[in-house]
Amino acid sequence: MKDFQNEEEFFDYLIQNNIMVLYGMTENNEVSYALNLKKLKELVPELYESIMQDMDETLLELYRDNLVQIEYDEDLNVKYGITDEAYEILRKKGYDIFLKEEEQE
Repeated sequence: MKDFQNEEEFFDYLIQNNIMVLYGMTENNEVSYALNLKKLKELVPELYESIMQDMDETLLELYRDNLVQIEYDEDLNVKYGITDEAYEILRKKGYDIFLKEEEQE
């Protein structure tokens, strides 16, 4: 990964390369950003892997707490659903932005 002088330079890189895109405003009227996972994986793979690992661990915890249901169709494609409580946990961690993948393309 490229070396950055500080956090601001890193965030500028993410924004300039459309890795981090404007998502909206928070309840406190602060700007919120989403990550374009395809570009993140391509340009900053270490960060992508770290985020994916944390998301996997979080989803596994939610599954263990019976807050996520995982089902497979006849072609073994995975389908999952989450409870409102699980969504709130993901939202607090900032992962709700990944639940609508089509917005990132």
